[in-house]
Amino acid sequence: MAASLISPSGRDDPLYQQGMAHLQSGRWAEAARAFETVAGQYPDDPAISQALDEASFKAKLDAAVSVRPKKHFFPW
Repeated sequence: MAASLISPSGRDDPLYQQGMAHLQSGRWAEAARAFETVAGQYPDDPAISQALDEASFKAKLDAAVSVRPKKHFFPW
């Protein structure tokens, strides 16, 4: 039986999939924590690195920016 030459990918990890679900639902901090854990296991995977960068950026942006509603009143 031949040994498999394909190394496992971090994208197959269930924690990566969970991180992607957090990322798609807008839970940036949870996504970043999941990707940090997966990145520790697969440090050379560029997809994990990119996902971690994106989640971290969005978490920082979300913490720094506050959106206020407009205070316009239109009397009818």
